[in-house]
Amino acid sequence: MNKRGQITIFIIIGILIVFAFAFVFYIYSSAVEKKEITARPVIEEVPAELNPIALYVEDCIKQTAERGLIKIGETGGYLNPGITGSFNHEDPTDSDGLLMSEGGRAVPYWLYNKEPNAGDRIECASLIPPLKREAGGARDISIEAQLDRYINQELDVCINDFEMFKEFAIEAGEIDTTTTIAANKITFFVEYPLDISRGDTSSRIRKFYVELDVPLKQIYDLAQELTALESEYAFIEGNTLSLLETFSAVDSSKLPPMTDSTFEFGKMVLWPAPSVEENIRLMLSSYTSLLRVYQSDNFYRHKFSQGDALYEIKQRVYDNMILDLQKPVPFEVKFDYLDWPFYFDANDNAGVIMPQSASVSYMGLNFGMQRYKTVYDISYPVMITIEDARALDSQGYSFTFALEANIRNNRAAACGEELPTALETFEESLMCNQNQRNSAEYSLSVKDNYDSSDLSRVQVVFSAMGEDCFIAETASRLNTRLPVAYGGLLTFIKQGYLAKSIPIDTKEEISAGERNIEARMDKLSEITVGVMKKKLSKCIAGICYPGSRFPAAGTGTGWIFKSAPAYELEDNEEAVVTLKRISSTDEELSVGFSVTGTEEKTITLAPGRYELDVQLIRHEGVKIPAEVRCEDVPSGTLGLGEKEECFTIPETVFDIYPAGGVNFDTNDTYWELKPNNLYKGNKINFIALEVALPDVPEGLRKIEDIGQMGAVPELSKEHKKALSPRTE
Repeated sequence: MNKRGQITIFIIIGILIVFAFAFVFYIYSSAVEKKEITARPVIEEVPAELNPIALYVEDCIKQTAERGLIKIGETGGYLNPGITGSFNHEDPTDSDGLLMSEGGRAVPYWLYNKEPNAGDRIECASLIPPLKREAGGARDISIEAQLDRYINQELDVCINDFEMFKEFAIEAGEIDTTTTIAANKITFFVEYPLDISRGDTSSRIRKFYVELDVPLKQIYDLAQELTALESEYAFIEGNTLSLLETFSAVDSSKLPPMTDSTFEFGKMVLWPAPSVEENIRLMLSSYTSLLRVYQSDNFYRHKFSQGDALYEIKQRVYDNMILDLQKPVPFEVKFDYLDWPFYFDANDNAGVIMPQSASVSYMGLNFGMQRYKTVYDISYPVMITIEDARALDSQGYSFTFALEANIRNNRAAACGEELPTALETFEESLMCNQNQRNSAEYSLSVKDNYDSSDLSRVQVVFSAMGEDCFIAETASRLNTRLPVAYGGLLTFIKQGYLAKSIPIDTKEEISAGERNIEARMDKLSEITVGVMKKKLSKCIAGICYPGSRFPAAGTGTGWIFKSAPAYELEDNEEAVVTLKRISSTDEELSVGFSVTGTEEKTITLAPGRYELDVQLIRHEGVKIPAEVRCEDVPSGTLGLGEKEECFTIPETVFDIYPAGGVNFDTNDTYWELKPNNLYKGNKINFIALEVALPDVPEGLRKIEDIGQMGAVPELSKEHKKALSPRTE
């Protein structure tokens, strides 16, 4: 044999040896893996033929325990939070915890004020469940005891009468679980007597053991530590007050300041209390999540550029939201405020937050002073989630609990605190003093604008030269003198009605008849609302999509609108509706809501003309496929010939499709809500115009179809009658 042949044989032998080693390693690995899968702690000797039954029971214990443990984590340490108190989704800060949605899961407060928000006392309470088993029995609410009972009650659901083992006769006894929460794991010892027989042989198994790699004790201890720090240092309230100061100024676009002064003649800034409340809600939604724990798994410190405007203030506010526990925290810790209703009160003047103001004009010299002092009372819920991504074999585990932040009189409320009497809303100034009311006597009456009935208990405010004076509260009629001024304004305010303002010059000499002023006020009313849609349909060579609903007329190609019928929204479609009432004399009224599918909401409106905007969103992907297009272009040295050039328009995908809407925002398109339709109607259906691209077969969609979305505002105006809301 030549040398080349010998080399070839050696190579073949080497390859065979490598394959042999690989095969042996595979067999060994498989055996180890199988051993790991079937290995279990041995509580008692189990005959080999019963091992599958024992493993089945242990797997059911594990599954049931995991379900119970996840429920415990979702609801602040309780399998049934209802045992702790009451939960109100519409008013979470006057209940015993958070209700995530109407009829959804509840998260009890681990620290909260159990007294009514509007009360005169702060009384702290806590619904922290014990971790370790206490006296035992049905009343033991410790987490260990709850898990005991949960497995005892729910294990049979998984066991399912041992349907998998019909060849055995199995008689099962009572289930008795002992849960033990250790430092880094949870163990479950279950006594579950099983008498098993098949043919002439019988055996008994009675003890099972399962453990889960969840460091619940460490998580629980961290949750307790955060609660104790909030109780002692009020770190949530401290950051809220810092944000209130940061975002406040003598500026109607900002929050009213806790304290400030300006010196201007005839000028002051006013804030509608509902707008202030909404801005605080947005602030809490945006910034609560920036609270974080130093050295936790999700800790990150953002550094603002020194070139940023207000760099130092931004960095200080941001850094103040870091909670340092002086130790590493091996979990993610998240703080959230998710737009839940919250308690808000301020020293407003009939719904308007305003300064104490004084103005003096003497011998051509004008002097004015405005003293701003806003007193905030705020309560809001904060949800804290502690997550361990490594638990449950890296499936992860989360534990959620809630704290309630309470601010009274511009500071963190203290447990057991007796709250002082609220500040007086009105204080007399020079112009508002009784002896300055030197005008002719006016006779003021107020009526309901719909049925002309007399209204009583209406507050009357006179405004002039940047100053607001509370005059009186009407009965059926009010006879009064007013401060003397040009350019005055009488404002009438009543709960449940839109405030009405009437210009008045009290310096003018007027006849007795002109001194009779009648204000007509529009009543606010709740009404049910929903959203439907009408379609803008694509037609190609006389075939329209959807064709069965839009029969083609002729053989045209393009997008057409049919005024009928109206369709319900699909389950994956959401409509966002905003309404703004148009009036130069009434209080501003803006309303917004969103609905999904056939969902209905209840909103409060008043008769009048409204700017209306509806945005229709489809929460499902819509694709316009890639397309190859060709066109003839000049060719040759003199450009006298032609050749075909092709190019590809890439695929366009909308993960969330902006499907259309309606926009009535001009004087000739405002929507008018008539009194009868509001007060006697059962429901208003708003109409959205849908660019029905999802109804078009995917292969017939073109990139140019996107342009129809931009045409919605003009189409709204063109088809205003068909797209106007309908009242049932």
